[in-house]
Amino acid sequence: MRLCFIFCLSLPLLALDVWADDYWVAQMMANQQVDYQLLPIVVTATRTPHTLWETNANVTLVTSAEIEQSTAQHLGDILKLLPGVNIGALGGIGQSVSLGMRGSSAGQVLILVDGVPINDPQHGGVDLNLISLDNVDRIEVIRGAASSLYGADAMGGVINVITRSSAYDKPFSIVTYQQGDHGLEKIGGRFDRRIGQTLSLNMMVSSTKSNGFRDNSDYLGRHVAGRFNYTRGDRWRVSYSTQVYDGALGVPGMDVFPTPNARQEDQSWNQTLTLQISPAQGHDLDVLLYRNSNQQEYKDPDWLTEAQHRWWVYGTELQHSFSFHPAHRVIVGGELQNRRLSSTENGQHDLDRGALFAQDEMRLLENIWLRFAGRYDYHEQFEDQFCPDITLTCFFGQHALAFASLRRSYRAPTFNDLYWPQSEFDYDFDGHSDYGESGNEYVRPERAVAFQLGARAQGETFEDEICIFRRSVHDLIQWDNVDQTCLFGHWMPVNTSQATIIGLESKITARICSDLKASLAYMFLDAKDELVHKRLPYQPRYQFGGYLQHEVSVFAKHLELVTRLEIEHLSQRYADAMESEKIPYSTVINGKVTACALKHFQVHLVAKNLGNKKYFLRSGYPLPGRTFYGGLSWEFWD
Repeated sequence: MRLCFIFCLSLPLLALDVWADDYWVAQMMANQQVDYQLLPIVVTATRTPHTLWETNANVTLVTSAEIEQSTAQHLGDILKLLPGVNIGALGGIGQSVSLGMRGSSAGQVLILVDGVPINDPQHGGVDLNLISLDNVDRIEVIRGAASSLYGADAMGGVINVITRSSAYDKPFSIVTYQQGDHGLEKIGGRFDRRIGQTLSLNMMVSSTKSNGFRDNSDYLGRHVAGRFNYTRGDRWRVSYSTQVYDGALGVPGMDVFPTPNARQEDQSWNQTLTLQISPAQGHDLDVLLYRNSNQQEYKDPDWLTEAQHRWWVYGTELQHSFSFHPAHRVIVGGELQNRRLSSTENGQHDLDRGALFAQDEMRLLENIWLRFAGRYDYHEQFEDQFCPDITLTCFFGQHALAFASLRRSYRAPTFNDLYWPQSEFDYDFDGHSDYGESGNEYVRPERAVAFQLGARAQGETFEDEICIFRRSVHDLIQWDNVDQTCLFGHWMPVNTSQATIIGLESKITARICSDLKASLAYMFLDAKDELVHKRLPYQPRYQFGGYLQHEVSVFAKHLELVTRLEIEHLSQRYADAMESEKIPYSTVINGKVTACALKHFQVHLVAKNLGNKKYFLRSGYPLPGRTFYGGLSWEFWD
């Protein structure tokens, strides 16, 4: 009943003041003497289109051109060059890759594809192998809490991956091929076509095969994606997008505890239907329907283990943006979501969610903006959550700004937290349990309060940003022994701890001369568990990453050469909460040379881990040494 009440309440809010005039964009364009046709637009930070410069949050935009110029093989490779991003990888190509931000775990970062959450409701995080870089148009990264607009799991930040849409007036196709060490072979293609003035179609397919660098680490993965757009004038637009993934891989296990015969299969299918309507001048109504499904099968005959997990997420979202005064820009909206799990280990479960959210962006003075936002989330299993946000931004001319924000955020318990199967073991056969484990249906959400203070500056040849942040996390969910009478304890997830995370992050990108560009990102992090006064696992004290890129044109610009060097450094980390196992620091250098002839044919050569360093991002899971691969691509224009 409460879920229905939230949904019904959202409908009149969406229609509020439907005939009000919108002066917001016109005022910003008039007061800021900037060429808005050339500046990139982002939508994730405030749920409304803004230029990247105006966004009053710590946001980074990664374009498709930057992805193509990099050495990245998966989403984590490109994001780890940003400040505050920490990647966890369990091996080479196809092995699980997760992402944390600002001292958070993978489950505390919300991953979106075209605005739709894809976090696994069973485990909380996302395996980044599910997202193909070949289908990415741009990536918008919010560093810091964002639950006031996006709800659960946005404690550390939000990653919004926007897939490709038709971008050309005439038909376009591209074919790509790669080959490299460890039996790597990848083939892909993309097709882009407009049909008349109203229809457009974009399709992408790819297949990646690798033998792996460890025993039983082979991989075969296939991606299929597409987007269909129908536009009717400036009033409304319909878009359907889908992403399909199918993967089969060996799971080698830890180096000290290998699983030479373990196999895993993954399938996922995401579908999104979007309707954008402008019912009147200055009003925008967005309707979103989505369905995500995932299936995983795991078998290890050596341990007589066989498990199958399937989950589904169905959701709908409504958002109305309008302006009732020249100095205000308002959005109101609502969301409904249903999550389902069918697991041979966890059983079958079904949970409902609902939310209302609102935001008001106000221009207090010509150069001072204030943003209020808040979101109320209803959850069927545990207590409701309200997350407010206040952000103040001050512009100093056209080239510098400062911002400060105070926000509340939370992470919802996963299906594993709630329903992990109960089991007990009697090792000495005395009739009493010596070890046990189970889920906890009474575990509460993790809660956090975050503050950040930052500044950005830009000029003709540089962009610079710096931010200090502090986050206090309460009710951290950790597995703990709840029965001391058991010889080895009875373990279950409980809210036993709290953490304080303090840090500084900065990034500078500069064009040193006409053909030389460089970027450097740095983060200092002090992430501590206040219960045991130890550092949080896998959180480095500091890290930095960057690149140096040289571009040159020869033969009357018929041949373009791009040479790029990337560096990533992580300081020493601990693999456990008691700081008993250290992971040593690592410095990895990657390189890439790309040659583009006649703007249609491209050849590239990539070297990963040039120093052939032995390093780990997760304890017991070594990463590949020096690896080479190369490829080519050919563009066709009809």
